[in-house]
Amino acid sequence: AGRIREIEVDAGTIRAVRERSGMTQSQFAATFGIGLGTLQKWERGERRPSGAAKSLLMVMQADLPGVVKALGVTPPARRRKPKRPKKAA
Repeated sequence: AGRIREIEVDAGTIRAVRERSGMTQSQFAATFGIGLGTLQKWERGERRPSGAAKSLLMVMQADLPGVVKALGVTPPARRRKPKRPKKAA
């Protein structure tokens, strides 16, 4: 691979990295210091990450648990939908 500006990170790759993390867009953005609007535009393909953000996403694609560990971040707990009571038969 060449220089970082020659490497492309497309919308599908960004979405796949986030989904693999198990986080919502809001959680992912907050955890990794990315603006929510920026992340949403990346995932829609309206904008592309550059510089350090592109590098971070490429490393996340290769080793997301390693990035989480190295940064010492704790992904927010996912909210679970409350269970609905079972209907009586």
